[in-house]
Amino acid sequence: MNIPEDFRYQSAWEDFRNATDYFIECLRNNSAHLLYGCVKNIFIDIPDENPVYNKIIITEVSSLIEEALDSSYDKYDLENFLKNRYSDNEIHQKDIEDILNIVDKKYQYIVENIIDDEMIKRYFFKENTILSKLSSIKTDINKYIIDNGEEVKYALIKMSVNDKLPNFAYSRQMAGLTDSSGRTLEFVCDMNDLAYLIEQLELIKKKLR
Repeated sequence: MNIPEDFRYQSAWEDFRNATDYFIECLRNNSAHLLYGCVKNIFIDIPDENPVYNKIIITEVSSLIEEALDSSYDKYDLENFLKNRYSDNEIHQKDIEDILNIVDKKYQYIVENIIDDEMIKRYFFKENTILSKLSSIKTDINKYIIDNGEEVKYALIKMSVNDKLPNFAYSRQMAGLTDSSGRTLEFVCDMNDLAYLIEQLELIKKKLR
């Protein structure tokens, strides 16, 4: 079976299922995070331990999650894309049906094993709120030299917010390259400041439970 090079869903079915199961397990043990309307429309933070699975998760799993959540999965659109590639002699006629069947199988696996009511509610809120959402967070560690020559380490933190976020996922590896347009807040923190901020965020987290 030939698959166009620019087609998103490149992986074999077994590889996709294994990557999805790996992602689900990472979510369960809190080593991975799936966020909606934070940094990107769909943001995935996952350990770097399995680059093969991570590529499938970032390119395929995340896309199918988003299509499931916003009900945008369109098999006919995929079919038209593949028919254009057939016209360009990149794939055979039989490849179209085989590829569509595999993608449909992948989509159903995501719906049955990842999507739930809580996820739908969280996504719906972020999609429909008129409030701004975090679009970028960047840090830079610096040193300040005081009069006696001693060094004071500090972090420069830059956060940006936007009303609308791009409709694709980013991994943690790409987080430093996110768009920083929109309204920006920039401030410095030392170790004590950060400890206080973390404490306050933990209190907010408890109130949301």
